[in-house]
Amino acid sequence: MKTISTLFSMAAVIGIMMGCGGESNKSLVDQNRKNLSATLSSQIDLTTAQSTLNNPYIIDAKTVINWVNNWQKNRPCDVKGKLIILQVGEAFIDDGVHSFIKHDDVNVFTFNKTGGCSNTDPMFDRTDGVSVIPKAVLSGQMMDGAFQMYNIDPINDMILIVAGGAENEKGMSENSAAVARFAWSMKYWGLAHYAVLDGNIQYMLNAQINPSIKDSGVNSLDDIFVAKDSTPPMSGTHSVKEIKAMNQGVMASLTEMINVVKNCPTKAFILDARSADEYNANNSVKKSKTEASICGENHDQQCYTAIEGHIKGSKHIDYTDFIVRDDMTIDINKDGKVDALDASYRYKTAEEILNILKESGFDAKCQTLYTYCRTGTRAALPAFIGTDILHINTKLFDGSWIEWGRLAGKVGTVDVHGNLMLREDSPWRTDIPELTEKLTYNPSNLVAPRIRDGSTLKVDEYACSADKIKCDDINYLKN
Repeated sequence: MKTISTLFSMAAVIGIMMGCGGESNKSLVDQNRKNLSATLSSQIDLTTAQSTLNNPYIIDAKTVINWVNNWQKNRPCDVKGKLIILQVGEAFIDDGVHSFIKHDDVNVFTFNKTGGCSNTDPMFDRTDGVSVIPKAVLSGQMMDGAFQMYNIDPINDMILIVAGGAENEKGMSENSAAVARFAWSMKYWGLAHYAVLDGNIQYMLNAQINPSIKDSGVNSLDDIFVAKDSTPPMSGTHSVKEIKAMNQGVMASLTEMINVVKNCPTKAFILDARSADEYNANNSVKKSKTEASICGENHDQQCYTAIEGHIKGSKHIDYTDFIVRDDMTIDINKDGKVDALDASYRYKTAEEILNILKESGFDAKCQTLYTYCRTGTRAALPAFIGTDILHINTKLFDGSWIEWGRLAGKVGTVDVHGNLMLREDSPWRTDIPELTEKLTYNPSNLVAPRIRDGSTLKVDEYACSADKIKCDDINYLKN
């Protein structure tokens, strides 16, 4: 751990997260960033504490404030463009005045991305060849659409992702997961310049609870928050194709997950980030929702996956176990009580995170960390932690349970329309003891179709692989 600490100090000295006033030695910064990640990956120590700060992907409140107040002076050495802030949720939702991190709309932009990772619009559906996956990782075309809308330069701009407030504790935690999902997507597509704020903005950027930021000129909410977000300029001209190289290793396809469960169980630690009820198939308490609401007697009720349970061998660790939700001391959101809505939602330390994983049987030196949940959003939080905090081999199963739970081939298993989910001899069946534990079937009148009604996407229950999304994304970069 001495080597790791030394590298963290060196990273701070060379200015990975320090301001350069527009001057930099990019090759030195990039090389040290790579060296830092490589050394962390090979020297994980499960017994020694380590801060998440001085990490190029996790930044503190002072850094955010310095960036916002004078981006040209304080930007990281290897960043030449603008600061693009993607904010998930307004800061103080009942305030109406202190809603978004301030922006000048020249060097700093703040865009409202509330719900950005939970959209069930059909335009976000993708097919992996076997299933249609709602809310899958954005395609190249969708990434380019986002770059055009928000005028993002994927090579030169810094993308900062932050979590705002919510009406309840569940919403606060989900904002943290959505932030991680955005960051994971950036990693997948190969963007180098992205970072997340360690903690929720209404806590971390509040001088009343975090007085250290007064040194950066923030004495009140008026000094850092404004009422409105930036208007998307709709003027971007850049493409994800400029990045050239993706990082598809952070995503596990259905093909890989089935192979891991059947053939390589000791080499994988599969983390189920859902609730205990979902993991244990307590479907009288909680079923696995899908994107469809065409079920029930009148075809106007919520639809669910065909089966409940969990992937064989997976361990249940609720995604919220990795964030701090009990450090509240004052009524930040002014609702008359001090509760979890007033907590920081910072990431736990690397030592704490590793201990949580180790207690469930994870071996960082020998196993790949796989994460999944229902739709891939909650699981993105431990996936982001594994990749960008612990620097260990980590993969998010993007299809998650919304795909796995639909691949039922038991005779007589039909959807709300009476159509077979899969034939009994499909090689992609997951409703077998070799792949699923706590296996429970939902009533047919509540089961969503494998393909959204009206979708033109193609699937094949006898497909040779389920890697079409990865193949399509690679081909987009080449063409």
